[in-house]
Amino acid sequence: MFSKWANWFYMTPVERKGSAVLMVVLLMALLAKFVIYAWQQDIHNEENRETLVRFSGNITAPSMPNKKEDQRFDSKSASSLNDSFYIFDPNAITAEELMRLGLVEYLANRVEAYRNAGGTFFKPEDVLQVYDMDTLWWQHAKRYMVFVNKNQQLPSSTDVSLFSFDPNTVEVEEAFKLGISEWQFAQLKKYRERKPIQSANELNDVYGFDPYLVSVLKKHVVIDDSFATLPELNTADTIRLKQLQGIGSYYARQIIGLRDQLGLIASHEVLWSIPGIDSAKWLTIYSQTTCEPSEFTPISINHASVEELAMHPFISWSLAKEIVGFRENFRPFISVDELEGLSLFPKKRKHVILPYLTIKKNE
Repeated sequence: MFSKWANWFYMTPVERKGSAVLMVVLLMALLAKFVIYAWQQDIHNEENRETLVRFSGNITAPSMPNKKEDQRFDSKSASSLNDSFYIFDPNAITAEELMRLGLVEYLANRVEAYRNAGGTFFKPEDVLQVYDMDTLWWQHAKRYMVFVNKNQQLPSSTDVSLFSFDPNTVEVEEAFKLGISEWQFAQLKKYRERKPIQSANELNDVYGFDPYLVSVLKKHVVIDDSFATLPELNTADTIRLKQLQGIGSYYARQIIGLRDQLGLIASHEVLWSIPGIDSAKWLTIYSQTTCEPSEFTPISINHASVEELAMHPFISWSLAKEIVGFRENFRPFISVDELEGLSLFPKKRKHVILPYLTIKKNE
């Protein structure tokens, strides 16, 4: 036994030398990785120190207030201040305008100094990088923040013209006329790609839509009936299915492909045959769709011929002959579930076979 293991790990002198060289190379590569990482960290820390020096030198606000003098955003007046909030770009707004929005003076100056030191905000969470930022004020202000390019203008209230529109189909030019910025339209597009908007109140759930804008727009929202009603699995296209929550491109293509293969989807039970469908995914699709195929006549297994049974794409000629032979040589079928007891029945395919078969009531 020991000799077998010894022979397994035996190496010639050349192989031992090669293994030693390989180990040295691997150790050097690992050591180089740690050296490069430490070097990058030193550079990063040095850049941060230089930024902080420039940042502190640009602040012209009064000395830091103590706790007694620190007047921050008052939660009691939050509701009244909501009315005075408006859409603004944190990368362009002045300290004076921030103070009018309720931010204390020294924090407003810090925001301006942060930008002067080279800092840029790309999303609302980036504003929290400003030291000691008032999080309560930020919670109220973040819904009004818009991050635009230097050459892009914020929507102007003077250019707004209200008219009836469907948020599921509105285009960017129409959205801009309604007072929706290009950035907000991008968020609306992302939202409706996940699921169709079925009521005007759902605009409150679109990221970046402030309460004032929603209150103005919701009076003019008109939802198309095709989006307000549940789609039917035998008539919906891929685009419509992708708009349902939890159904992406993969499952939409699988449903359409299965429908084309079978001719129609007889019931939701057929969807169990799609790879990746579990109980949670099946319930998600079931709750958001209907399955009521028109002109569907199931095959009677006690009357259909071998040829008629074999017309089903998942019933082989051999299985069709076994079905006919069972009822002719033994007895008629009492239930379609009895087919699972046949030797040639593919149990993995039962969800795409059984819903298309039937036992007539008078049998």
